[in-house]
Amino acid sequence: MENMSKPKPSKREITIGVTGHRWIRETLELTSAIDQVIETILQTYSGRTFTVLSPLAEGADRVIAKRLLRHQGTKLTAILPMPLEKYLGDFSSDESKKEFHRLLDQADKIIELSHPTSRDEAYAAAGKYILDHCDLLFAIWDGQVAQGKGGTGDIIRLARERDLPLVWIRYTQRDQNTKEAVQQEERTDRIFFERFPSQNPLSIAGEE
Repeated sequence: MENMSKPKPSKREITIGVTGHRWIRETLELTSAIDQVIETILQTYSGRTFTVLSPLAEGADRVIAKRLLRHQGTKLTAILPMPLEKYLGDFSSDESKKEFHRLLDQADKIIELSHPTSRDEAYAAAGKYILDHCDLLFAIWDGQVAQGKGGTGDIIRLARERDLPLVWIRYTQRDQNTKEAVQQEERTDRIFFERFPSQNPLSIAGEE
């Protein structure tokens, strides 16, 4: 834990950017860890309103957004990295597309970014937009370098370079070669706060 300070009292709306891996499983252990982080955010920024910035990709983008939207008054801004029809082609199943539309219907605002020359560049642009417009970043990450341009590791690195408040849940259940979720014991065993202005932070197992 470092650089602890009180949030600025004049800031009435807190914008939470989300990022993380796509290949995760939405288990009870993971959602419980997300809810613990959300509770700390609510306590830290008591009396504020919240807006979530999310591309609503499969995995972390959705599960964090869904858990945050359970709290009354939270708004969603969907950041689409490419035109909607192209974006839908990146989702793995009809059910995934239906879930995306259900969340998109809850968005107070939808921002469709101009389409760069490649999908990697599109996702990188979405990550940069989120960093440019959020007050803190909430990530689900394995702690490893990015496996592609604009990956979670890159977004985390840029957030740190900007001294942006960051909270991340370590989630290491990913095959480093295929990027696929692997069926083994869950290991969402650590929650890390960096430059996070919390008066009552969570106890963090294995803080580094």
